[in-house]
Amino acid sequence: MSPNSSLHSSSTPHAQSSETVLGELNTSTNGLSAANATERLESFGPNRLAETPPTPAWKRFLAQFSNLLTIILIAAAVISLVVAREIKTPAVVFVVVFMNAIIGFVQENKAEASLAALKRMLASSARV
Repeated sequence: MSPNSSLHSSSTPHAQSSETVLGELNTSTNGLSAANATERLESFGPNRLAETPPTPAWKRFLAQFSNLLTIILIAAAVISLVVAREIKTPAVVFVVVFMNAIIGFVQENKAEASLAALKRMLASSARV
């Protein structure tokens, strides 16, 4: 049985006595020994949140065209090109849609960079 399994199965560990919780976690008030800590690190891995891999830039750029209004504008430009056989209006619509996608992509990149900078500023360790 893993050290955390019985604690997770209990719905009220905060209501248990400290001796019971320490026993379930197979530890003491002095903490883990170096050997026990190494064993748990190998068994359970580091105490970190899982990070999602970053989305490639080309996928984020193409996602700018997934908005319903953008799709409607592109469809209207294509229909206008086919039906009216005029190139000026559809060309203007395509340029506007493309510029909108570029602006959205740049803003999204800036927001992600700001979020990454904030994440780097967070304390990554704590002393307990």
